[in-house]
Amino acid sequence: MSVRTMSVAGSFYPSSKEEIERYIDHFNTVLKQHPTAHTELAHMITHAVIVPHAGWIYSGFTANIAYRVLTHAHPKTVVVIGPSHRVGFDGVSICDDKSYQTPLGGDRDGLCLR
Repeated sequence: MSVRTMSVAGSFYPSSKEEIERYIDHFNTVLKQHPTAHTELAHMITHAVIVPHAGWIYSGFTANIAYRVLTHAHPKTVVVIGPSHRVGFDGVSICDDKSYQTPLGGDRDGLCLR
């Protein structure tokens, strides 16, 4: 099975599971301090979500909210669209990997999202 390996861990998002968990815990703590927003998110039904992908210090809180909305949507298909950060080119590039590696796994290779 082909795996899209991590290429920006430690720059756009943390490279360690522990640091990622600290970020998410912080985002969730802030969100829990606003119970009205938290309740509204739990009842949202959506067909599409656009999630920001800037560095977590800039967009992590907003991305966390988007993923919370998705947990209630139970999507059948997820499409990841993003720009090339390293090489400019005309047209599009399509990644045909079956999963994405993340730092959240317990082994040295990280967890693969499918």
